[in-house]
Amino acid sequence: MEFSLSSIQTLVKDIEEEMFLNIDPYSFVSPSAYDTAWLAMVRDPQEPGQPMFRGCLDWVLGRV
Repeated sequence: MEFSLSSIQTLVKDIEEEMFLNIDPYSFVSPSAYDTAWLAMVRDPQEPGQPMFRGCLDWVLGRV
């Protein structure tokens, strides 16, 4: 079975959207700086150039 790059990207996008739909991301991540930094790197599927969890990014950068 062979996949093209665009089909893989589409699958990843679909999985990301499904994973975070109706889920509070803070309910499954421990409250540590390391985990908060990882959440800060998740891109918003609706706005790919923006973080999905802006509050996490602001916290990591010391803006809160």
